[in-house]
Amino acid sequence: MGPPPPEFVARGSHSSKFFNEQGEFNALKIDTSKRLSLADLETSLENEEDSDKADRDLFLKFMGKMLQWDPKDRHTARQLLTDEWLRKHAGYKKPEGG
Repeated sequence: MGPPPPEFVARGSHSSKFFNEQGEFNALKIDTSKRLSLADLETSLENEEDSDKADRDLFLKFMGKMLQWDPKDRHTARQLLTDEWLRKHAGYKKPEGG
């Protein structure tokens, strides 16, 4: 996710408790200067098979839709119901012609 956007931190009424003026975490010594993707951080889902890699990529894309700093950038539950990874694992079939 990387560091929170400055406008996100500025909107929070309690931001100063958790972030300094540069938008860095106060309490935790976490390097948020680098923007890392979920794929860069994930270590448990790796597999050599192409089908598993494709599924892993779909899952990470699904997670990325939820893991957003700003709530307005997050997908809603209704939007997530149409996600390819969720539909595949929930047993939904894509409607014919749609």
